[in-house]
Amino acid sequence: MNDAEIDETLSKSSTLKPKELIISDLKWKYLVRAVLRAKNVMVIGPSGCAKTMAARCVAKSFSVDREEIVTEHQLNTLKNSPNIKIQKIEEM
Repeated sequence: MNDAEIDETLSKSSTLKPKELIISDLKWKYLVRAVLRAKNVMVIGPSGCAKTMAARCVAKSFSVDREEIVTEHQLNTLKNSPNIKIQKIEEM
């Protein structure tokens, strides 16, 4: 995604936030932006504060399974595995 597409998605990101997740709009936008830019996020908090729920909600917002997204390094590692079928999706 280019910066314009990320900005457009971020402007609509509050509509992607599920009602059951209690998180500030700013923190939600930060989480969405990190996902869109493929950056790592460290979520810290005590047990039961919905860290996993937030991660699942942002993934569900984009309707993408984690297994569908791999880095180039992971792809090179997977190519050597005999039980993995790899299908390349061409960029548009």
